[in-house]
Amino acid sequence: MKPVVFADTIGWLNEAKGRRGVVIAGAHGHEDLCSRRFLKLLSDKAAAAGLPTLLFDYPGCGNAVGDHAAPGQVMAWTASIGAAIDRLKRDCGVEDVILAGFRLGALLAPLAAAGRDDVAGLALLAPPGSGKTYVREITAMSRVIDGALAKSGASDATFAEGREAVGFRLSHETLADLSRLDWRRAVAALPHLPMLLIANGQPLAGSEIRDGRTSFEGATIAEFKDYHLLMCDPTANRVPADVVGCWTDWLSDRAVAGAVQRVESLRGREILEGSHYTEEPVVIGQASSICGVLTRPRVSHAAADPVIFLNSGGVPHVGWARGTVEAARELAAAGVASLRIDLPGIGLSDDAASDRLFLYDSSTRLDVSAAIDWMQRAGFAKVELVGTCSGAFQALHTARADRRVRALTMINPLCFAWNSSYALELTAWKAYETSKANRGSQQQIGPA
Repeated sequence: MKPVVFADTIGWLNEAKGRRGVVIAGAHGHEDLCSRRFLKLLSDKAAAAGLPTLLFDYPGCGNAVGDHAAPGQVMAWTASIGAAIDRLKRDCGVEDVILAGFRLGALLAPLAAAGRDDVAGLALLAPPGSGKTYVREITAMSRVIDGALAKSGASDATFAEGREAVGFRLSHETLADLSRLDWRRAVAALPHLPMLLIANGQPLAGSEIRDGRTSFEGATIAEFKDYHLLMCDPTANRVPADVVGCWTDWLSDRAVAGAVQRVESLRGREILEGSHYTEEPVVIGQASSICGVLTRPRVSHAAADPVIFLNSGGVPHVGWARGTVEAARELAAAGVASLRIDLPGIGLSDDAASDRLFLYDSSTRLDVSAAIDWMQRAGFAKVELVGTCSGAFQALHTARADRRVRALTMINPLCFAWNSSYALELTAWKAYETSKANRGSQQQIGPA
């Protein structure tokens, strides 16, 4: 993947040589954490079919500048999809794009396609029934999880300016704007486009999509099988093979081969400018590329060792409730640089070797040391490691073997030495999480 920066956000470009591209607009909050690996796989499949593909973060989300408090979030999110289309066309020279939206992205994608003549198809994956339905789901999750935390005293304060669900916040304005969205009406207002609809639940009839006003010939409509297993937890979840196969088959019929227009190569690093920090998205290594973001303070302070953040289980590098992004930017305000990464097999990074254990494998220290090598080439001779859960295990074993690690912070470690009893515990926890998903529960717990 090639990292790019545009419109105050970070994107990840999967390059290919076709004349048609794909832009994927993803989910929000906890759904985003659970689906990043899934969307990365969709991107890989699209690129393999000859369609360059761009994934990105909405303004105020993920690695983007800003936060939940900015006004006009829904409008900004929709505009960012258009900016992603423009960036993909500029970088890869494609003539048009397939626009794919997952969950929140499925609500926004038809709006982003309106008025454009360069959208050649629309894929809506697990769209909420409507904006109102989506807000009700957020409200229910907020009451079940964050409400229980507040009552138990685990939360210091309630969020009065909107809703907080699994630590992710949405303002009252954003919730009201979301509740007005209706992807069916938005689709009905578009010119006829090839369309893939993979619905969470029973497949919808074409008449349901267009409110019965217009026929929907040629659409591919399917069921999003095992959706609940994908969205149960970032670590315990399972990528639905049937959905990936349906996406691949539909997309392969819409690739456009041939030479693209000449594209001027843009040199230089891609830098995201924040108020007190700069951020550079990076790819480390080749065989199992590690995707990450290097944060630097804008103003030089007294020299301090940089921090490398390691994943908590299968949680991508933005962290629970975007906590790793916020921690990196707080460190930058104090003059400390940091690198947050997805180790192989997590988030946007490539798969790890097939003969390795997932998460708890002492050889993960080699991946962490590869990141330290990269930091050394960037001018940092020593580092500190911060790891949560499985990241604590990885940090410990890296520190034991790599003398460039000056300090170590381990949060909520499951174990220091892996054995079969821990394997059994983790396996049982994963089974428990997926069983909760089968029951429709949204509560999140776990050791990873």
